[in-house]
Amino acid sequence: MTSRFHTAGLRGELTRFGIVGLLATAVHATAYGDLVVRHGIGPLQATGAAFVVAFGISFCGHRYWTFAHHRSAFTASLFRFLTASLIGLCSNALIAWTLVDALHLPPLTPLIGVLLITPVIVFLLSRLWAFNAPKTVDF
Repeated sequence: MTSRFHTAGLRGELTRFGIVGLLATAVHATAYGDLVVRHGIGPLQATGAAFVVAFGISFCGHRYWTFAHHRSAFTASLFRFLTASLIGLCSNALIAWTLVDALHLPPLTPLIGVLLITPVIVFLLSRLWAFNAPKTVDF
């Protein structure tokens, strides 16, 4: 019974993680498009600004909903989740470079890896590290 309950909890976390991720992605795309099209900001600056906005949505969603039962300190989880997000960004860049530049595959090929590999990496880092309260020893 305990393992089935644990699995149901994990499924719930995965579902909430996916919902928050989709929302953050939509916010990122909307902010980027608005900054580039309506405000004439360059793509690099718009990407940075959109990342910051989407990161805020993602962090709050995961801290207060996806992993709400974890009791980690706010500042610690903020910096840990930022690190996890940047690892995800680096993972995306590595996948894109490997498939397009090194293996000369079509430019859209990295989307497969980006959609399948990076979310798993970020989920595991978030669940096991970013939002996980440090273990304490009772005496």
